[in-house]
Amino acid sequence: MDNLAKYKLSQFKDIRTLNEEGTAILSYNISDDKAYVIKYTDIEKRPIYDKIKNIKCNNMPEIYEIIEDNDKCIIIEKYIKGFGLERLIKERGPLKEKTACKYILDICQALRAVHSLNIIHRDISPDNVIIDENDNAVLLDFDIAREGSKNKSTDTTILGTAGFASPEQYGFAQTDARSDIYSLGALFNYMLTGYIPQIGAYAEEPYYSVISKATKIDSSMRYGSVEKFESEISGLIKTKTPLNKDKNTEIKAQDIPQSKMERLGLNKVPGFRTDSEVKKFIAAMIYIIFFVAIFSAVAAGENPVAIVEYMSVNFMVMILPIWWFGNNGKQWDIIPGMSHLGKETKTVIAVIIYFTAVMIFVYIVPLPK
Repeated sequence: MDNLAKYKLSQFKDIRTLNEEGTAILSYNISDDKAYVIKYTDIEKRPIYDKIKNIKCNNMPEIYEIIEDNDKCIIIEKYIKGFGLERLIKERGPLKEKTACKYILDICQALRAVHSLNIIHRDISPDNVIIDENDNAVLLDFDIAREGSKNKSTDTTILGTAGFASPEQYGFAQTDARSDIYSLGALFNYMLTGYIPQIGAYAEEPYYSVISKATKIDSSMRYGSVEKFESEISGLIKTKTPLNKDKNTEIKAQDIPQSKMERLGLNKVPGFRTDSEVKKFIAAMIYIIFFVAIFSAVAAGENPVAIVEYMSVNFMVMILPIWWFGNNGKQWDIIPGMSHLGKETKTVIAVIIYFTAVMIFVYIVPLPK
């Protein structure tokens, strides 16, 4: 990573991780005070993201920067504030036909753009769709996307979301644009029922016929392109469900619910910026112990200087580790010469540096007697 790239990354401050793997982080840029998503992926994905970066489409996040760092590829993209489709359906139930059609057409717009570049998404699922503040469906996560190839008979790696991945993604054949159409059909059914077609097919015609054709086991029997599938959905709108705003399902900015953590502002506190309940619990216990220890010192009648010393030591021992080892370990990268090292090596060095600093601090600021 060159100095310019390091400078660009130094302008971002992490807010919280967006997935359990810690590979997607919500950050804000201190120079423009805007939110962005920073993603870490394999360097092999660089050619895919280089192509996607040139796409300008309201139904997929815009990519601003691609930074190469040894075996990693760092993607800086637009943050889409909205309501995840999976969460929307779980909390509000299946969508009305006209709303589902509208969102499917939005996703088709994104797929038309990527398919025109010979890129197959391969992971179209409710988890990878967000309904933004303008009530548009936005397709996310191109980490398992690949370029189409006519020289292979099957995919070399089995990837995708169970129930939405096409049969060819399980090694039966080579994936192509029709694989994404299978996923679109399964997603369309999920929007209308809350289930994948194999568990609960939407029986209302002509929707059943459209979904059935899109999700055929034999890819040659599906719609041949996303344009043909899109045309079929547009036909449904014209003949059966006029597309107008549905007051019950339209997503407005004020309708996007915040978690209790977000309402209280705790999602910005170190230890609570993760989606992991286990990590939040550990952080909560450490904070409780810290404040109980301070309260005990005050209750014992310690003098102010001793209390300050006690707070400083407790901070070093209990609170600092949450920041030091949190945020997917990104603090390690601020240490000169560590950004290119592997995660295990960084962990060992970080532990040594941390405990050395604690010992020095404790020696300089002794515990109150």
